[in-house]
Amino acid sequence: YKPSRIYSARFAGQTLLLGLPDGAMHIPGTNISTGPGTLKNGGYADGQISPNSAWFALRKASQGYVVIHNVNPWYFLKNVACDAQVLAVSFTPQNDELAIATYSSVTFLVTATWEEPRRFPVALDRNAKLLFATDGSFWLVHNARLAALHDARTFETRLALPPGALPLAISPDGRDLAITPDTRRVQLWHLAQIRANLGELGLDWESR
Repeated sequence: YKPSRIYSARFAGQTLLLGLPDGAMHIPGTNISTGPGTLKNGGYADGQISPNSAWFALRKASQGYVVIHNVNPWYFLKNVACDAQVLAVSFTPQNDELAIATYSSVTFLVTATWEEPRRFPVALDRNAKLLFATDGSFWLVHNARLAALHDARTFETRLALPPGALPLAISPDGRDLAITPDTRRVQLWHLAQIRANLGELGLDWESR
């Protein structure tokens, strides 16, 4: 099987899950270099796996919903209808919630029940990205010029990046943030030092 395109690639334990035009391809670790895998049909599959490898959230962008599957064993859990085209999905580091970003909101689902405890109206564009910090707050790329750190419970803006700067990745311990200031360079921000500098100015979010 040679897919026309690979939309996403995520590990669930020792199994590699590929998001393909026809569904999710499961490739055991022992077969990654040679194949084959097992195709789970389900149509367009651009997805995110929870950190504990329990769930796979498939972004059905054009249809405006997210499909959630249990990973091992593989079975369907829920279709989540959204208020607009789905731009990004991401699980929290604690595996307790799934965040869904659309053109008009960021919605949180509790993974224990898949119910929706809160939704925050916000205008986003196709550049939208969700990136969770270890404390549960999250970086949200609103558009190509605006990105900010938000409180996941209240959506309060904790820290806005300079215009045009976008977050790329957070270190596993949450101490460092990689950003691109102009899509051509990468900078590494040491968050503890930045917060200390903000604290001296009375601008750290815990001192407000």
